[in-house]
Amino acid sequence: MCTYTEILWRNGCIEQWLRVEPGLQAKTLFEHLQQREPGRFGEGQVRTLQRRIKIWRALEGPPREVFFAQDHYPGELCQSDFTHCRELAITINGQAFPHLIYHFVLTYSNWETGTICYSESFESLSEGLQNALWELGGVPKEHRSDRMSAAVNNLGQELIARGHRIYFRTSALLVQDLLVAKRDLKLSRFIKRLAGFEGLIIDDLGYVQQSREEMEVLFTLLAERYERGSVLISSNLPFSKWEGIFKDPMTTAAAIDRLVHHCVILELNIPSYRVEQAKKAKQETATE
Repeated sequence: MCTYTEILWRNGCIEQWLRVEPGLQAKTLFEHLQQREPGRFGEGQVRTLQRRIKIWRALEGPPREVFFAQDHYPGELCQSDFTHCRELAITINGQAFPHLIYHFVLTYSNWETGTICYSESFESLSEGLQNALWELGGVPKEHRSDRMSAAVNNLGQELIARGHRIYFRTSALLVQDLLVAKRDLKLSRFIKRLAGFEGLIIDDLGYVQQSREEMEVLFTLLAERYERGSVLISSNLPFSKWEGIFKDPMTTAAAIDRLVHHCVILELNIPSYRVEQAKKAKQETATE
């Protein structure tokens, strides 16, 4: 036999109240039911109602706010971001002064500084970070930036615009080019042609699983370029998982050893650059 509380629940009466005000407590609802229909409900039924509401909140209730506690330690981490200053409406001699602030902060002490810049470019990030570290007088172990993807995305175009010879290729396409050259017995010639570029940007390393033969030609390129030319590599995998890329522990260690010898490592823990651009375009369309 169903209790009257269960009948009310099945009729959707209690659930409707919870959907309107999810924060209602079982005891408050029970007291309201007792006042509305005196004598209908015994004190022992409140526990049944509490269990029902607990299950409903877990299965059908509003999503809970998730909070991940973070522990910060001295000298470990710094963070930076670009902040647009249009809303400040700053003018110089009556003319609008459109600009951004490169904002740098230490996560442990909240020590902060900033640099005026005019675009979310790699040049602006590099200058702002350098100024901050000079002012700080030291270098934390790790740097994170919420806008790094946009800066790196523009790096190749910036360097080319400055007159530098840059070769940009996704790792998947570059590997295919190397394999074709190897098949035609022209691998050395192709690598020599790449040596004519001041910078080599290899994008998306590790996104596509590749065979041992494909990774061997990529390792050959990295080994030949070691200490002879600049290389920028973007990857979604930390070094600890690069054995899945190069298929062999010794080859992996040798590749990482050559890359980190004279390198700067930038770790990104940020939303997708493409998703952000799509959201921005959608918002702009909605406002038109």
